[in-house]
Amino acid sequence: MFSYVDLVRVQISLMAEERFAATIPDEVIDNWVTLGDVARSVAERADTMVVESDVVDWVRTLLVEQCGAAELAQAGPEFDIFSDYDRATSWFFSLGQNERVGTPIQPRTIPSNCAYNAPSDLKTIPSAWRTETVVLLSRQMLASADFSALPLLADALQDAGCDSEVLLHHCRDLKATHTRGCWVVDLVLGEGRYRAEAGER
Repeated sequence: MFSYVDLVRVQISLMAEERFAATIPDEVIDNWVTLGDVARSVAERADTMVVESDVVDWVRTLLVEQCGAAELAQAGPEFDIFSDYDRATSWFFSLGQNERVGTPIQPRTIPSNCAYNAPSDLKTIPSAWRTETVVLLSRQMLASADFSALPLLADALQDAGCDSEVLLHHCRDLKATHTRGCWVVDLVLGEGRYRAEAGER
């Protein structure tokens, strides 16, 4: 299935071909995971002299200015932008499912991303935290994309013994705007980036 991330990869490759005269094979584009991957493949194939750092700056500026990916403003060459599907779809939300590949990326206001701030050291949770109430609330939010029950989920998790302050704070943060791909919901259900870890419980 062709994802938002795939669309953005193609979009960047088309723009790189126009800007740097670099024709990049599909199999290379499909394996782009970091800004460094993009920079190396473009620099290797550009008809003009270009260094990797120039390509990194160009891609980063493109995504920050046109896609609202403010998190990339201080990102280094190896910052991961493509391997996390939920994070990438939030950043690249301006690429709608029905838009043609190759059309200009249109700026759009991106909601506060509740997938981006997932802690890297929390890949799974104890099975004791997955009570019937916790799982039911998470499934309802995933299915409806209505995350107003997150504070209730925090209470249920705490009742089940959850002592992760970052997890509970995320659920109770009144300033956060939650979207599909919320890392807490995905973590509870073993969805998205946590699917592999879910099989190991």
